[in-house]
Amino acid sequence: PAAIRDGVRWAGAAALASVALIILCISALALALHGATAVSPTPAPFRTVASLLPAYALGTVVSSIVAHAIGGVFVTASTALPRAPGRPSLVHLHLDVPVTRVADTLSSIATVLAATTAICSGATSLASSLPLAPLVAGALGLLASSVGILVVRADATEAGARALDRGLWVTLALSAATFAGLSHWLFGHDGWRLATASAIGLLGAIAMLWTDRWSTRGHRRSAQTTLERWGGNLERAALLGVVVAGVAAGGHLLGRSMGTEERAGVGMAFAVLGLLAPAPFLLAVAAFEAMARCHLKSVGDAAGACEQQLASSVDAGRGLRTHASACATVAGWVACAAFAHRTLTDAPAWDPSAVLTVLCASLVGAVLVTWQIGASLRAFAATLGVLRLSSENPTAQPLVLAPHVSASLQESARQGIPSLVLLTTVPAMLWAALFWTTRPGVVAIATVGLILGASLMGLLLSLGTSFAGESSHDFHRTPPACDKPVDVGDKWANNAPVSAPDEGDTLGRPLQSLVGPCIHASVKLLATAALALAALLF
Repeated sequence: PAAIRDGVRWAGAAALASVALIILCISALALALHGATAVSPTPAPFRTVASLLPAYALGTVVSSIVAHAIGGVFVTASTALPRAPGRPSLVHLHLDVPVTRVADTLSSIATVLAATTAICSGATSLASSLPLAPLVAGALGLLASSVGILVVRADATEAGARALDRGLWVTLALSAATFAGLSHWLFGHDGWRLATASAIGLLGAIAMLWTDRWSTRGHRRSAQTTLERWGGNLERAALLGVVVAGVAAGGHLLGRSMGTEERAGVGMAFAVLGLLAPAPFLLAVAAFEAMARCHLKSVGDAAGACEQQLASSVDAGRGLRTHASACATVAGWVACAAFAHRTLTDAPAWDPSAVLTVLCASLVGAVLVTWQIGASLRAFAATLGVLRLSSENPTAQPLVLAPHVSASLQESARQGIPSLVLLTTVPAMLWAALFWTTRPGVVAIATVGLILGASLMGLLLSLGTSFAGESSHDFHRTPPACDKPVDVGDKWANNAPVSAPDEGDTLGRPLQSLVGPCIHASVKLLATAALALAALLF
């Protein structure tokens, strides 16, 4: 119980510090870009979008790189955690995971939120300020998560999961009260619809956590094959795609019910803000519930088995599911933007059943493409890795070889698949461009080119760095700390170095650990450029 309490406290410090760093970086970049474009003849809403979208894409990645470098501070501080005699604590090896993961999660959803709210609400007076909403949600979530982490208490008779859940419910209650007050202050008696939309977002956050717990139960079987593990990860990505799309659709419908079509984007924004608000605490719960449980079991388990449990349950498929969910939502949101734009320009009314069909087709297409690409990459990477390692050690069994292949497989899938999933937005954007008369050919060519370029670059760089790091691993001996291939729970960057259990300070990391953030930056910038171009041309 003491490990649970102390671990969650340090987890909260890391997560909250990362959110504060994200807000600071985005605000600084947004001010700089806004000042640089102040003399532009572009209309004010578009100028705001042009300033904020690159700020979101760059600011979150820059903050993740900085947090990745200073993560050793939390690692060093956590070495004082209680540990069993003769066994090193494994908790401190993973303390900096939420630092980079919070930035990764918020950057995916916040960039989408800023773009879609600007497109959907182009005719409202709030259009120029709506892209700032993720920063407000981050600040509110920062305060609510701070209180939630402080109320986490664990005694000798209380289960760790119950203590964590109590802090989560406090965080959600504070977030709901804050959004209700904000909605009433902005929109008066009509604010209850936006408060309901934010409540839907909070329920979506709970659904994401429960989905994570349900799907990670199977990962704790030591005899599970790599194919089964990644099949489960893709199922989780599909489920979370449904959750995020449902939250966006609910917010859109509540916004439309306020009487004007332009409020649809406002309702959608409040729904996704509710999904974003408890993100710091949710990530701390998802990571450190498993870490604390494993720490308590370390007295009777071997260190290797304990670390394997952490690797499979802490961060399995987190990057994949986040990006797949966000990209599946983009496909639906662009269709909503098309419907809102046609209505605002006095175009002929559309059949609601046709809009619903497009939304469902976009979501199903995203799930199917994710599944197919994931299966192909899994088969390709696993086959090559097992054949190569089998030739090096003919006596090894497949289940023994699988963990050595997992580093390359996981990184290639996690970095490559999310980039390729962006292709699911192409049909929806092309469909929208064909119905609009404003240069649809330019929109189509630019969108396809940017997304294909980002996908190809992310996939090639991911496969290259992953297999290069795996080939440098000596199968017959224990690798040194700086060359150990990253497993799914150690780092989200490709082949980031992992410190030895007794080494507390990880400040000195090689330049190779920044490959992952650079890939994320390139993919997000190109995807953001596609969304911004669509907003300007539409």
